[in-house]
Amino acid sequence: MRIGKHRGRSFEEVTRIDRPYCGWILRVDPSSFQKFHSYLQRVHGGLLEVGRHKGMFFNEVVASEPEYCVWVSGLKEPGGGFHDFILWLRKHFAPPPDTEEEEPQSKKQKVDECKICYDRQVNSVFVPCGHVLACFSCANSLDACPICKTPSHAIRTYHS
Repeated sequence: MRIGKHRGRSFEEVTRIDRPYCGWILRVDPSSFQKFHSYLQRVHGGLLEVGRHKGMFFNEVVASEPEYCVWVSGLKEPGGGFHDFILWLRKHFAPPPDTEEEEPQSKKQKVDECKICYDRQVNSVFVPCGHVLACFSCANSLDACPICKTPSHAIRTYHS
């Protein structure tokens, strides 16, 4: 950083030691802090300022509680504090919207998409609860099932 109270510190250091400052940078006109503002948005997405994850970066919330992100994304009338987070989630993690012209096979493929990353096919099961909702990569990164919160581990599944 070249200006401000954290002059001489790296962006990474500032994000570790002063979350309220990062929130302020994201809220104000970024002209004076354009590079830091862009860094925060590119690397972390933003900073939650409401809810039980207040003070956490968007990417941290996605990594630590993907089921919370699914819940927030589904809010019909979210409060203003969730607006930027929801837009960021939809841009980075939401599945493409369904279209009415889809054939049944296309709809089946969407049902089989990982409910966490929306990028790969579901190919794992949480044990012992048995919930099936994620690709092995996402499921393997979790310590508990996102649906029932039972401490679990993932087993890869194979479809014939």
